[in-house]
Amino acid sequence: MKFDIKTSLILILLLLTGILGFKWFFGGDDASKEKIKQLDEKFRVLEADKGAADAKIIHWQKKFSESDTRDKKLQSEINRLKIEARIAEERAKKSKADLDKVQSSIANGREEIEDLKKNPPVLTDDELLEALIEKTN
Repeated sequence: MKFDIKTSLILILLLLTGILGFKWFFGGDDASKEKIKQLDEKFRVLEADKGAADAKIIHWQKKFSESDTRDKKLQSEINRLKIEARIAEERAKKSKADLDKVQSSIANGREEIEDLKKNPPVLTDDELLEALIEKTN
């Protein structure tokens, strides 16, 4: 193999490029190393912040879930109470109607009594006897 100046220069440049490349890759300069340390520290701080944020998210998710469960129970209770109120209202209306009927019957009975007091019926003995027989049967 024949080495001429051109080949020798190419080999020397290749060797120097390799050496400088390795030195740069593995050594780096102080500014680059310091920047890497700063970025690494920022990364650690961000990781810690992320952990704290994740813990807060879990905490608030738990609170939301508890509140949601409580709200669903309250809504169920409200629905049950609305149904009971509707039933009570219907019963009250029915009772009011029944009470109105009873009051009307009492009023009619009082009117009849007052009429009978003012105009007592005159019955014959036979009519009285028939009325008594009818009531006893």
